[in-house]
Amino acid sequence: MFELFYVGFGQAIASFSANELLASIYVPFFFLFVVAFCGVVVPYAALPTFWRSWMYWLTPFHYLMEGFLAAVTHDVPVVCDTNELARFSPPPGQTCGSYTDQFIAQVGGYVQTGADGLCEFCQYSNGDQFAASFHVFYSHIWRDYGLMWAYCIFNFAVVFLCSWLYLGGAKKMWKAFSPKVMEQARMENKGRNGTV
Repeated sequence: MFELFYVGFGQAIASFSANELLASIYVPFFFLFVVAFCGVVVPYAALPTFWRSWMYWLTPFHYLMEGFLAAVTHDVPVVCDTNELARFSPPPGQTCGSYTDQFIAQVGGYVQTGADGLCEFCQYSNGDQFAASFHVFYSHIWRDYGLMWAYCIFNFAVVFLCSWLYLGGAKKMWKAFSPKVMEQARMENKGRNGTV
């Protein structure tokens, strides 16, 4: 499907470009917007509100990357290395689990008691929690798949529309909606109805 998308994307740009040189200038310009706002180059939380509110949702790579990342990380257990763990002492009279249960229920991750008695906290307990930090959710995987097909269909619709317009469709439309033709059609309708 991704191959269909990028072939259609390139053909769509070529179909509305005046020549090969202009098309070669348009492709990187449009592709920059597709890639820059998908949430990988700049994470969702770091995108400025203006771009996050519309461009993040418009770029097809957002749906492509969410589908890929969600499929790869779903239900994969995470085990932090010792240098990735946040280490701290529990308050007197509490265990690591009792001290962090509410926090972990809200933000995810896991806590364990280290060999030295310190609590060791890992911020992710599974791949879904890791993916959520990138605003990627496994529950969206089929929505993303359908939207990628919609983008593919849109690309090829642009190709066919621009090709039809270039091959004479624009002249036919111009003639059909020209004031002279519209006036003539109006007069014919009046003649059929018996009024002049």
